Amino acid sequence: MKSGGSRVGLPLFLCLCVVLAAACSSSRESKSKPYYSFISTPENDTTADEDALIIKGMRDRGGDLSKPVKIDYYFYAYKERDALKAAADFRRDGYHCVVSAPAESPRDPSMAEYWLVVASERHLLTVAHFQAVEKAFMAEADRFKDATWDGYEADDPPRLHRVSVP
Repeated sequence: MKSGGSRVGLPLFLCLCVVLAAACSSSRESKSKPYYSFISTPENDTTADEDALIIKGMRDRGGDLSKPVKIDYYFYAYKERDALKAAADFRRDGYHCVVSAPAESPRDPSMAEYWLVVASERHLLTVAHFQAVEKAFMAEADRFKDATWDGYEADDPPRLHRVSVP
C-alpha cells in the first residue's frame, strides 16, 4: 500500500512544483511592467498637467525619481523607408532604436500594417522632458505622409530605501 501512495504522491509533487514555478515566474514578470504607459493620439496628446500627475503618482508609490529609468517611445510609419529614416534621426539624437516589420509589431492592432520604431533611452522622469520628446516625435511624424507618434512607456523607477529610526 505504501508504494501505491508514493506513486500518487510523486505526480502531485511534480504538479505542485510546476504551479509554484509558474507563480514565481509571473511575479517576476509583474515587477518589470511599467508604471506608466501612454498611447498618444491627436485627440489625446498628453498635457503637462497629465504628465505631472503620472510622475506624482510614481513618487507617491515610493519611486526614486532622482534616478534615470528606461523609457520606450513608439513611432509608426506605413513605409519601411520612412521607419528607417525616422530611426536614423532618433539614433542621431541619442536613442537606441529597433525597427519591426508590421507583422512583428502587435503592440497596437490598429497599426498592424505599419512599421514600428521603438526608440529607447534612459532618462529622468520629468514633465519638461516628456513634453520635449512628444514635440520632437510629433514633428518627426509630420515629415512623412503616413506616420504617427504613439506614446511611451516608462519602467518602474527604483524604490526609495526608507530606513526606520529606532
